[in-house]
Amino acid sequence: MRKTMIVALLLLLTLGASAQCETSEGGTAEVKIYRVGKPLLEGQFSVSATRHVRFAKGNLRYQASTGTWDFNEHQYDVLGTGGGNRTKSGRETQSAWIDLFGFATSGWSGSGAIAYQPWDTIKISRYYGPPSGYSAVGDYAYCDWGKSFYAGFRLPTYAEWHYVIYERTNCRNLRGAGTLFGVPGVFLLPDGWNWADLPTSLAAAKAAYDHNGDGVADGFTFVPATGDTGAQKYTANVIVNNTSGQNFWKLLEDAGVVFMPSNGWRDGTTVNYDGGLHYYTSTVEVNGMDIYLMHFREGPGFRDPTLVSQRYYGRSVRLVKDVE
Repeated sequence: MRKTMIVALLLLLTLGASAQCETSEGGTAEVKIYRVGKPLLEGQFSVSATRHVRFAKGNLRYQASTGTWDFNEHQYDVLGTGGGNRTKSGRETQSAWIDLFGFATSGWSGSGAIAYQPWDTIKISRYYGPPSGYSAVGDYAYCDWGKSFYAGFRLPTYAEWHYVIYERTNCRNLRGAGTLFGVPGVFLLPDGWNWADLPTSLAAAKAAYDHNGDGVADGFTFVPATGDTGAQKYTANVIVNNTSGQNFWKLLEDAGVVFMPSNGWRDGTTVNYDGGLHYYTSTVEVNGMDIYLMHFREGPGFRDPTLVSQRYYGRSVRLVKDVE
């Protein structure tokens, strides 16, 4: 029976249909619905000397009224102050989507946490996630939102984010701040990316890119964040929302380029925007309650060691899946 369920789930994932997914080892815990479409980007990223991952197609979101986990439709989509992130009452039944979550709010109650549902907003860090000093791995792996998908999705660890940004081969030329269709964020290029050796269609779209929309091709030159901290302005790499920009971005995305949008953060039901990126890792500060984040801010760049956060703050979730 279990084998039949797994085969059926894999078929549903392939077809992009809805699927019911186990969230505990015994298969008897609460069930989530997962709508996928095309869940993964094609690019591969080294997260250690021996491990590679692919990124989910967008930030994680949740709809309480249907119990549906999904990814935002586009990489540049962020709900921020929109959607249901600021809803004060009825969060557990609302139809509006949310995409800013307290730590370890995957819906799994096995950690003993008081606040474990995706809609929780109580402002007490010790109510969230594993006990102090324990990360969302091992015995507490089901605190990780990816476990709700039963398809190998997971949060990157702090060490893995560090490797992508600071340690993989040619890393400094594979990262760059920018703006995509008006949304600021950071571009991450897959392992082995070479602007001088692009597929023919992508090279043509790059050359034809018309930044000003005046019918004259301006081309596109990627400006990497090569300094120690990757400090850079969001104006360094701009792709505008016109016909040439849309075509160029589609081909970049098809080739596996990742965009991490600047997303704000939630404190209770108040959403703040400071111009930075704040993405969860699965790693908890040793002997503490704070969570390590992948963090970038225009000006200072990436934080290393990366920013730590209170567990109750609502942050964005970008999942990865190991390349087998």
